[in-house]
Amino acid sequence: LCESTATPTLRELTIIEASSKGRGLEPAAGELASAAWLSQVRALRLVGLPVNDADLVALVTSARLAQLHTLQLESLATEVKLTRKGLVPALAAPEFRRLRELVLSNVSLKVPGARCFATAPHADLLERLTLQQCKLGNEGARLVLESPALPALTSLSLGYNMLGDGAPVCVGPALARTLRRLQLSLNGLDDAWVRAFVAARPLALTHLELRSNGLSIAGVRMLIEAGTLPPLESISVSASKHGAQKWGHELGSLVVDLGDFSGSMGRWRFDHFDA
Repeated sequence: LCESTATPTLRELTIIEASSKGRGLEPAAGELASAAWLSQVRALRLVGLPVNDADLVALVTSARLAQLHTLQLESLATEVKLTRKGLVPALAAPEFRRLRELVLSNVSLKVPGARCFATAPHADLLERLTLQQCKLGNEGARLVLESPALPALTSLSLGYNMLGDGAPVCVGPALARTLRRLQLSLNGLDDAWVRAFVAARPLALTHLELRSNGLSIAGVRMLIEAGTLPPLESISVSASKHGAQKWGHELGSLVVDLGDFSGSMGRWRFDHFDA
């Protein structure tokens, strides 16, 4: 693939490598950066390939990948090992401005990695950012949510990042103006977080996903009735494993009450519970 002389017409490439036997596609990520036949690729998704700091910088700054708009790096059986040594130069490279979407999934960024996105000098055109299962914790999530370096961001996914008590509720002024989709599933959030979230800075959200958190029906009601949120086009919520039975008992009355909001509500999704 890397040495192919085929006519560069491909627009999207996804490679999934789940080998855990040490004989996978180890050189592929870096070599793809110089593959001539990928010069028209707009979306590159590498799932399960070993990727290191040098590979990330090579992919972002590659002259061959001048049309790249979407980059996804995700760990499966193999590790995507990124540190500040790769993130800082990649996010600081002028070529980073050609990206509109970046997906990093199951990558151990932690707080130092999150800080890179809070100070990235060339992330001002990024529209969609996914940092899924990146061990950000409360402080890392706060740095991303309050980042002044992401003024064009419309979609942010921070699912499964070990949040909980003290989880951030405020979105910085830059994101508050542009953010439309926010995903915070699997983060141990509860009704207290919802109460603080809806009382914080007004947002322009149209899509909110809080699946598999610790919300009760009362928390869902707070989201519906929040005056600081515009009419949501869709919201996805579900009970935690231990709250499923109570959700089943209370869901009926909530659905009846939703009729009062039918003029301004879009799609609602309730799942992962017994009712």
